[in-house]
Amino acid sequence: MDKKPLIGVCILAVVLLVLGSLSNVVGYQSIKSTTAFDSPLFKIKMQRAIHQQQTLITFQYLGKGFGNDTTPPITICILNPLEPDGENGWYVSKITVTLNATDDDSGVNITHYKLDGGAWQTYLESFTITLDGQHLLKYYSVDNAGNIEPERSITLALDKTEPMMNLTYTWEGNGLCKYVIIFSAGASDLTSGMNRVEFYINKVIQRTIVGPGPIYVWEYPSSYEVRGFILNPEILEDYVKFHARIVMISGASGYIISNCVTRAVAYDNAGNEAWRELYPPTFRAPIIKPGFYLFRDVTLPNNYTGYIGRFFIKATFYNT
Repeated sequence: MDKKPLIGVCILAVVLLVLGSLSNVVGYQSIKSTTAFDSPLFKIKMQRAIHQQQTLITFQYLGKGFGNDTTPPITICILNPLEPDGENGWYVSKITVTLNATDDDSGVNITHYKLDGGAWQTYLESFTITLDGQHLLKYYSVDNAGNIEPERSITLALDKTEPMMNLTYTWEGNGLCKYVIIFSAGASDLTSGMNRVEFYINKVIQRTIVGPGPIYVWEYPSSYEVRGFILNPEILEDYVKFHARIVMISGASGYIISNCVTRAVAYDNAGNEAWRELYPPTFRAPIIKPGFYLFRDVTLPNNYTGYIGRFFIKATFYNT
């Protein structure tokens, strides 16, 4: 007796038994697409009708041109930091990019992106932008039905580098017997550009100069005012000497500069900063401390404008 028909009947019986026990079973199978427009995903539905001794099998192919999915996916670009962490719309730390694509029907097949003038790449995981400069990020997704999302883009500005700078000083004449100390800060930034330079004396801000640079100059007058009542004035070729009964000396820039630290702080448009300091320079003028002088001798350089009388003085003295 030939056993082949019997084996076939047994196999058929097992298949029918398995199918008969199914109810509302949905299975999915996906094969890797060869192009963005080829999506061989299909769905099989097996259902046994109630009170019927049969199993209904239906299927729907979800490839291009089939099914009811005509809506492209939506891709959201998520940045870390969420907002620029510098000034004027600039990032000052590396930017992590996450592309989150969703599709309510056939599902997302693939997401593409490219940075600046680079080639299109397949998005697999979050990536970082670390290169200073202006960046253009483009991206889009394709769903399993072949619907292509319109291309999206975002512009990012990154500057992680502090400005380049230096600080020097000199002094020169400015008018009749008057001298000024000139602080010169050279500052530049190749990415976001320069914004401003601030000048400090002993951490107290003295002047802010706003602009693109690259040279920022601050002129600090080196002079002091002397007013009050005196006795025995002597006006000689090199100096002025008197006995102060009650004299007020104010300004005394030579004293301030000679005993303090001058700092310049440079800021670029992204908010990065760099600073340089100058320690007390040496000037030819004597150190004159501001304040009240009572019943003591005072000697000043003979480089002044104003009035010096037998009993009264009102004059401005300058460093020489």
